[in-house]
Amino acid sequence: MGRRKKRRKIQKRVVRIPSVFQCPNCGSVSLSVEFSKADEPGYKTARISCGRCGLRAEYPSPVPDLYQAVDVYNKFIDLFEEGRIQVTFEKPSTGEGAAEEAGESGEGS
Repeated sequence: MGRRKKRRKIQKRVVRIPSVFQCPNCGSVSLSVEFSKADEPGYKTARISCGRCGLRAEYPSPVPDLYQAVDVYNKFIDLFEEGRIQVTFEKPSTGEGAAEEAGESGEGS
């Protein structure tokens, strides 16, 4: 008296492309890539920014519409390590920094 053979369900693993990357400056996973339309059709401009250390950069040339955030990130890392891209550091806008500044000004009164 044997049992019926059960069918195994095959689960497909979905591989998703990341949207937040590791910052080469501070090492935290808070680097994002934002796109906007370029003047040329079929191209877009890319801005890279880190939410923790305030690293900001704009990709030097327009990228094709086929490029995704991971493609721009990889090219940005190459240019950053070679020192061929201009980066700026802006103070990240968080609630903690504003609270610290308010606390410092209130102590002196």
